[in-house]
Amino acid sequence: MDEVLECPGAEFYELGRALIESGRSFRLRVRGQSMFPWIRDGDVIEVVPVTMDQVRVGDIVFFRRGRLLLAHRVIQRLADGETVQWVTRGDNHLEDDGPMDRPADLIGRVEKVYRGRRTIVLDRSLVGMVGRLAARHRAVHWVLLWAGRVWRYGWRRVSQWASGQRAG
Repeated sequence: MDEVLECPGAEFYELGRALIESGRSFRLRVRGQSMFPWIRDGDVIEVVPVTMDQVRVGDIVFFRRGRLLLAHRVIQRLADGETVQWVTRGDNHLEDDGPMDRPADLIGRVEKVYRGRRTIVLDRSLVGMVGRLAARHRAVHWVLLWAGRVWRYGWRRVSQWASGQRAG
């Protein structure tokens, strides 16, 4: 990727929807820790077209929630007659996001994660399999959540020590 397009959330939502509706995928750099350790702050994700009917439990979807654009994992499917709702949660969150029932809020599914020179294909990697397992079993989610937090905290400490920012 040679160019990075800077685009505020509301404008990006419209651009992303237009790309997806035309059948194209797109890549963008994400910010935040909600999907740590699977998707990290600064990673680039590839979003591909998907409809509400094609979404599966365990998928990471890119969607709009109010004024926010989020990439979170689908953890539950709720069906009531013809209405289908998806419940999402960030892998690094304790609480669910609540149901997503408006098809217009769904932008697409996260298919790949680009981290440095690595490309992680979510459907065919250990990351994808473990993520799907965590989506279906809350106990697995909790173990991964706390292991990730300990890992991140430990890494920060080691990084600070190695760079001389902290005595000890």
